[in-house]
Amino acid sequence: MIPILATLLLSLTVAVVAVWGTLALWFKAPRGARVISAALWTALGVGCIGAFWCGRLGTGVATFALAHGLLLIWWKSLRPSNDREWANDVAQTVGGTIDGSVVTLDKVRDFEWRSNSDYTPRWTTRSYDLARLHSLDMIVSYWARPSIAHMLISFGFSQDDYVAFQVRNLCNIKRLMWASDFPHSDSTWPWSQDVISKHTVGMTADEKNLVLHDNVAELYHLSI
Repeated sequence: MIPILATLLLSLTVAVVAVWGTLALWFKAPRGARVISAALWTALGVGCIGAFWCGRLGTGVATFALAHGLLLIWWKSLRPSNDREWANDVAQTVGGTIDGSVVTLDKVRDFEWRSNSDYTPRWTTRSYDLARLHSLDMIVSYWARPSIAHMLISFGFSQDDYVAFQVRNLCNIKRLMWASDFPHSDSTWPWSQDVISKHTVGMTADEKNLVLHDNVAELYHLSI
């Protein structure tokens, strides 16, 4: 009875480790080799478990231990990298330079969006004068549950440009709202309509409706 229980426990242990190895190969092996490597690893695990029950315990243990050791060496060799197959809208990484008070950003996403799947990719280079910075807005986009969120920071430069709408697809579009303060020296009034038209270029009609009035109406329970 004891040998059977020991073999069963060993089989379950190998099965759990084999499942981890299969998932590791499926997600991290080179794309062209994922299916075959995961299938071979699964077959190895099944074969070793079969060896346990056929009386070849030592052979099964040694084979699986050696294979798992090689798999761990490969796993430890993996390094984080941006050189991956990313979706088009996040395929570029923003970089920049600083010259005095002027910050120049390259690879700024400026796509022409017609729908979530229909768009024209466009990456631009933009310069911002920090001496003209007059506002900073913090936007929190919650997802899954309140304890998990993305924090977005939007910098406003003297009514010239706002970056927030360019990253709207990284957050929840239903949590963005346009704001124009009462006529102050740093407000967009009386040019708010012109500023809105400029900043919402590339946004769909539905996105404009949400940002410009539908979201605030829902937040404050207004009838429009």
